[in-house]
Amino acid sequence: MSAWVTILGMVLALDGLRISTLTPAATPTQRSVGVVAVAAAAVVVALVAEPLLDAGDVSPETFRIGAGLVVAAVGVVRLMIGVGRPYDEVSESTRGLVPVAFPVALTPELIAWSASRGVDALGAALTGLAVAVVVALLTVRLDLSGDRRRLGDGWVRLAAAGITIVGVVLVIDGIRSV
Repeated sequence: MSAWVTILGMVLALDGLRISTLTPAATPTQRSVGVVAVAAAAVVVALVAEPLLDAGDVSPETFRIGAGLVVAAVGVVRLMIGVGRPYDEVSESTRGLVPVAFPVALTPELIAWSASRGVDALGAALTGLAVAVVVALLTVRLDLSGDRRRLGDGWVRLAAAGITIVGVVLVIDGIRSV
Protein backbone atom coordinates (compact mmCIF):
# COMPACT_ATOMS: atom_id res chain seq x y z
CA MET A 1 0.00 0.00 0.00
CA SER A 2 1.39 3.39 -0.94
CA ALA A 3 2.32 6.13 1.50
CA TRP A 4 -0.30 8.37 -0.15
CA VAL A 5 -3.10 5.97 0.78
CA THR A 6 -1.75 5.81 4.32
CA ILE A 7 -1.71 9.61 4.59
CA LEU A 8 -5.19 9.91 3.06
CA GLY A 9 -6.53 7.34 5.52
CA MET A 10 -5.07 9.24 8.47
CA VAL A 11 -6.49 12.57 7.29
CA LEU A 12 -9.93 11.03 6.78
CA ALA A 13 -9.84 9.18 10.12
CA LEU A 14 -8.80 12.28 12.10
CA ASP A 15 -11.43 14.55 10.62
CA GLY A 16 -11.22 18.13 11.88
CA LEU A 17 -14.45 19.28 10.20
CA ARG A 18 -16.35 16.43 11.87
CA ILE A 19 -14.82 17.42 15.22
CA SER A 20 -15.87 21.07 14.70
CA THR A 21 -19.40 20.08 13.71
CA LEU A 22 -19.91 17.73 16.66
CA THR A 23 -18.43 20.05 19.30
CA PRO A 24 -19.88 23.52 18.71
CA ALA A 25 -19.63 24.44 22.40
CA ALA A 26 -15.87 23.80 22.53
CA THR A 27 -13.45 26.60 21.72
CA PRO A 28 -10.90 26.15 18.92
CA THR A 29 -8.18 25.84 21.56
CA GLN A 30 -10.06 23.06 23.34
CA ARG A 31 -10.54 21.26 20.02
CA SER A 32 -6.84 21.64 19.26
CA VAL A 33 -5.91 20.14 22.64
CA GLY A 34 -8.21 17.21 21.88
CA VAL A 35 -6.65 16.65 18.46
CA VAL A 36 -3.11 16.67 19.88
CA ALA A 37 -4.12 14.24 22.67
CA VAL A 38 -5.68 11.88 20.14
CA ALA A 39 -2.66 12.12 17.85
CA ALA A 40 -0.42 11.15 20.76
CA ALA A 41 -2.65 8.14 21.45
CA ALA A 42 -2.57 7.15 17.76
CA VAL A 43 1.25 7.34 17.72
CA VAL A 44 1.40 5.07 20.77
CA VAL A 45 -0.97 2.62 19.05
CA ALA A 46 1.18 2.63 15.90
CA LEU A 47 4.33 2.04 17.94
CA VAL A 48 3.00 -0.83 20.09
CA ALA A 49 0.92 -2.55 17.40
CA GLU A 50 3.61 -4.92 16.21
CA PRO A 51 4.60 -6.23 19.67
CA LEU A 52 0.93 -6.66 20.59
CA LEU A 53 0.18 -8.59 17.41
CA ASP A 54 3.25 -10.76 17.99
CA ALA A 55 2.15 -11.44 21.57
CA GLY A 56 -1.30 -12.43 20.34
CA ASP A 57 0.16 -14.53 17.49
CA VAL A 58 -1.79 -12.52 14.93
CA SER A 59 -0.22 -12.01 11.53
CA PRO A 60 -0.07 -8.47 10.12
CA GLU A 61 -2.00 -9.64 7.04
CA THR A 62 -4.88 -11.00 9.13
CA PHE A 63 -4.96 -7.87 11.23
CA ARG A 64 -4.96 -5.74 8.08
CA ILE A 65 -8.09 -7.55 6.86
CA GLY A 66 -9.82 -7.06 10.22
CA ALA A 67 -8.78 -3.41 10.46
CA GLY A 68 -10.02 -2.81 6.91
CA LEU A 69 -13.39 -4.30 7.79
CA VAL A 70 -13.66 -2.03 10.85
CA VAL A 71 -12.67 1.05 8.85
CA ALA A 72 -15.08 0.25 6.01
CA ALA A 73 -17.96 -0.55 8.41
CA VAL A 74 -17.52 2.74 10.27
CA GLY A 75 -17.42 4.56 6.93
CA VAL A 76 -20.68 2.96 5.79
CA VAL A 77 -22.43 3.80 9.07
CA ARG A 78 -21.18 7.38 8.99
CA LEU A 79 -22.23 7.68 5.34
CA MET A 80 -25.77 6.62 6.28
CA ILE A 81 -26.24 8.72 9.44
CA GLY A 82 -24.17 11.78 8.58
CA VAL A 83 -22.60 13.85 11.29
CA GLY A 84 -24.92 12.98 14.18
CA ARG A 85 -25.97 15.08 17.15
CA PRO A 86 -23.53 17.62 18.56
CA TYR A 87 -22.19 17.36 22.08
CA ASP A 88 -23.44 20.59 23.65
CA GLU A 89 -24.00 19.78 27.30
CA VAL A 90 -20.50 19.07 28.52
CA SER A 91 -18.71 20.65 31.46
CA GLU A 92 -16.40 23.46 30.45
CA SER A 93 -13.40 22.11 32.36
CA THR A 94 -13.24 18.80 30.45
CA ARG A 95 -14.40 19.97 27.02
CA GLY A 96 -10.98 19.53 25.38
CA LEU A 97 -10.79 15.86 26.32
CA VAL A 98 -14.48 14.93 26.59
CA PRO A 99 -16.05 15.01 24.04
CA VAL A 100 -13.39 16.37 21.65
CA ALA A 101 -10.66 13.79 22.23
CA PHE A 102 -13.01 10.95 23.15
CA PRO A 103 -15.41 9.90 21.67
CA VAL A 104 -15.41 12.38 18.75
CA ALA A 105 -11.77 12.22 17.60
CA LEU A 106 -10.48 8.92 19.04
CA THR A 107 -12.53 6.68 16.79
CA PRO A 108 -12.34 2.97 15.94
CA GLU A 109 -11.21 3.76 12.41
CA LEU A 110 -8.33 5.93 13.63
CA ILE A 111 -7.11 3.24 16.04
CA ALA A 112 -7.50 0.42 13.49
CA TRP A 113 -5.82 2.43 10.75
CA SER A 114 -2.95 3.54 13.04
CA ALA A 115 -2.31 0.00 14.25
CA SER A 116 -2.43 -1.61 10.81
CA ARG A 117 -0.19 1.01 9.24
CA GLY A 118 2.14 0.99 12.26
CA VAL A 119 2.82 -2.70 11.73
CA ASP A 120 3.40 -2.45 7.99
CA ALA A 121 4.87 1.00 7.40
CA LEU A 122 5.68 2.84 10.61
CA GLY A 123 7.33 5.75 8.81
CA ALA A 124 4.35 6.27 6.53
CA ALA A 125 1.97 5.94 9.50
CA LEU A 126 3.80 8.61 11.48
CA THR A 127 4.00 10.87 8.43
CA GLY A 128 0.28 10.36 7.84
CA LEU A 129 -0.46 11.22 11.45
CA ALA A 130 1.63 14.38 11.21
CA VAL A 131 -0.23 15.51 8.08
CA ALA A 132 -3.59 14.57 9.64
CA VAL A 133 -2.81 16.59 12.78
CA VAL A 134 -1.87 19.67 10.74
CA VAL A 135 -5.06 19.40 8.65
CA ALA A 136 -7.19 18.76 11.75
CA LEU A 137 -5.63 21.67 13.66
CA LEU A 138 -6.46 23.97 10.75
CA THR A 139 -10.04 22.74 10.34
CA VAL A 140 -11.07 22.54 14.02
CA ARG A 141 -10.88 26.33 14.09
CA LEU A 142 -13.89 26.62 11.77
CA ASP A 143 -17.27 27.52 13.22
CA LEU A 144 -19.76 25.02 11.84
CA SER A 145 -22.73 25.83 14.03
CA GLY A 146 -26.14 26.98 12.89
CA ASP A 147 -26.62 27.19 9.14
CA ARG A 148 -23.03 26.18 8.47
CA ARG A 149 -23.71 22.76 10.01
CA ARG A 150 -24.84 21.57 6.56
CA LEU A 151 -21.31 22.07 5.29
CA GLY A 152 -20.00 19.88 8.10
CA ASP A 153 -22.60 17.19 7.40
CA GLY A 154 -21.80 17.20 3.69
CA TRP A 155 -18.10 16.90 4.39
CA VAL A 156 -18.64 14.10 6.91
CA ARG A 157 -20.56 12.10 4.30
CA LEU A 158 -17.86 12.71 1.69
CA ALA A 159 -15.12 11.73 4.15
CA ALA A 160 -17.18 8.65 5.10
CA ALA A 161 -17.26 7.56 1.46
CA GLY A 162 -13.49 8.06 1.31
CA ILE A 163 -12.81 6.13 4.52
CA THR A 164 -15.04 3.31 3.25
CA ILE A 165 -12.97 3.08 0.08
CA VAL A 166 -9.73 3.19 2.07
CA GLY A 167 -11.05 0.38 4.31
CA VAL A 168 -11.85 -1.77 1.27
CA VAL A 169 -8.35 -1.09 -0.10
CA LEU A 170 -6.91 -2.22 3.25
CA VAL A 171 -8.95 -5.45 3.14
CA ILE A 172 -7.86 -6.16 -0.44
CA ASP A 173 -4.23 -5.46 0.49
CA GLY A 174 -4.51 -7.89 3.41
CA ILE A 175 -6.07 -10.61 1.24
CA ARG A 176 -3.41 -10.18 -1.44
CA SER A 177 -0.67 -10.49 1.20
CA VAL A 178 -1.96 -13.72 2.72
